Amino acid sequence: DQPPSMRTITLLAASLLLHGLHAQIVIGTTDMPSAGDTVRYHTTTAGDVDLVLTGADVLWDFSMLTMGLEGADTAVPVSATPFAYQFFFNNNLLYPQHSANFAMKGAGFNFQVVSFEDVYDYFKNDATGFRNVGFGANLNGIPTSIRRIPVDWEYRFPMAYGNMDTSFSAFNVNVPTVGYYGQSQTRYNHVDGWGTLLLPGGGSHQVLRVRSVLAQRDTLFVDQFGIGFG
Repeated sequence: DQPPSMRTITLLAASLLLHGLHAQIVIGTTDMPSAGDTVRYHTTTAGDVDLVLTGADVLWDFSMLTMGLEGADTAVPVSATPFAYQFFFNNNLLYPQHSANFAMKGAGFNFQVVSFEDVYDYFKNDATGFRNVGFGANLNGIPTSIRRIPVDWEYRFPMAYGNMDTSFSAFNVNVPTVGYYGQSQTRYNHVDGWGTLLLPGGGSHQVLRVRSVLAQRDTLFVDQFGIGFG
C-alpha cells in the first residue's frame, strides 16, 4: 500500500539508565539499541488510553492493558544483512555519513508498480543523534541499496523535555523497466512530556514522550508514458 502522506506517531522512549523517581531523564546515544540487542513488544487493544495526556512529571498508567501477541525485533550487524544491501552502509571510507552501526528488519511497501520487499533499515548512532541512513530491499525482485540524502535524524542528543527539532530526508532510485521512484519526508519532533510509565505486570519506567509528525511525499516517473506524478 502507499505510505501515508502524513501520520502522527506517539512514542514513549524509556531510558536504560537508573534515575531517581520524579526526576526528568535525559536520553542519549547509550540508550539506543546496538547490534545484538532484541526489542520485545506485545500488541494490545488500547481504546481507553488517553494519548493526549502529557506534560511534566506525568503518570501514564497503562497497567490495565491486556497483553496480546508477542513480537521481537533484533538489531543485527550490517555484515549480517544481504551483501547487495551493504554497498553504502558498510564503507566508512567512501560513505562516512551512511556508514551504519546496525540494521533492523523493516516493513515492505508498495507504490503503484513499485514493490519493496525483504527490507532492512540501517541506523547510525553517536553522541549527536540517532538516524536512519537508508535501507536495502528487493526492489521489484532486484536486491538494491538505497541511501537517504540527507539522512533522517530520528532523535537528536541529548534529548530532554521541551526539545523540538525538524529533519528533512529523501531517497530516490531508478526502477528497471519502470522509471524512477522517490520519497521526501519532513520529521517534526517534540519532546512534550516526561514522567513515569506503568505497564502490565508491575513494570515501572522513567520515560520521555516524543511526538513525531511525518509529512511524506511519494513521486513516480514512468518512462513508458514520459510522465510523473506524486
